[in-house]
Amino acid sequence: VTFGLGVLLGSTTPPSREEKHLAGQVMEPVRDEAQAIAQEVAESAKDQAQSGLEQAKQVAREASDEVTSHARDAAQDVSQHAGKAKDDVTSQARGAADDLRSGTS
Repeated sequence: VTFGLGVLLGSTTPPSREEKHLAGQVMEPVRDEAQAIAQEVAESAKDQAQSGLEQAKQVAREASDEVTSHARDAAQDVSQHAGKAKDDVTSQARGAADDLRSGTS
């Protein structure tokens, strides 16, 4: 009971000048350490974010290169098919013209 009363009375009385001084001495190193830890965490988070950004850029570059390659291949295919279709139409038109000339002569 006496201990409980001592704790209660000690917590309700204002701190003495010496207690304030000791608390200040203890708090300064704690605050400095907390600031150092916060700085380390911030730097680590920044490094991780930078690394993630670089990875995202690399993936985007690779995807862009792949899309460009597919588009180039598709354009070549279309060009080849268009050339073949032109040749087929030209050949059919000549054949039809020849047939008309043969039939009318």
